Amino acid sequence: MQGIIKMNTEPLFSDIETLPSTDKQVIERIAANISPPGNIKKKESIDAWMEENYEQELKKEIRKTSLNAAYGSVACIAWADSNSAFYKASNIYGEVDCIHYFYSMIENYETFSGHNIAGFDLKFLKQRSMILGIKPPKNILKAMNAKPWDDCIKDIMLMWDSDKNKMASLDLMCWWFGVKHDMPDMDGSMVADVWYENPQKVIDYCIADVKAEREIYYKMMFETPVF
Repeated sequence: MQGIIKMNTEPLFSDIETLPSTDKQVIERIAANISPPGNIKKKESIDAWMEENYEQELKKEIRKTSLNAAYGSVACIAWADSNSAFYKASNIYGEVDCIHYFYSMIENYETFSGHNIAGFDLKFLKQRSMILGIKPPKNILKAMNAKPWDDCIKDIMLMWDSDKNKMASLDLMCWWFGVKHDMPDMDGSMVADVWYENPQKVIDYCIADVKAEREIYYKMMFETPVF
């Protein structure tokens, strides 16, 4: 029967990298709200603090928008299943096309895995999809709306420890499990700076994250898949 999608029971491993806002209005709004700590009261002290700290604080607050889907954007997405090659989509040709392509490629998966995928990746993708008017396929929408402990979510960070106050970084989990990350000299804080100079390096980093997440997952499940 046409139109029926055969679902893949293997987890889909994915990772996203995000960028801070470059929107002029967003930056102006952030700039207007830069202010010194509340214990600084005198005008001359306020002026001195602003003179010394304004530019640095503005840059810091703009960077934070990469973690907020209301302002930031998806730079790239990488994914693979238990034995597939690694696939990728990037916003080099537009964020909408990037997300559309990812959705078109993963419609036959029931389970989604990654590092902090429940707390960040799926949430960010869902919110960006809302803003951009992109309707996710039913399978990933189910995962986006799921609780972190639901069967369609296999978040390796929460599989290790469900206490969100004890969040383990991917780098730390790689060390614990003896998993080699292909790009150990890069981390998420570098994405924005690197993206505008060398987007392929960020895409490669995203793929390296997926590769590490997949290997850690199967170690945690006491399984040895054929990569």
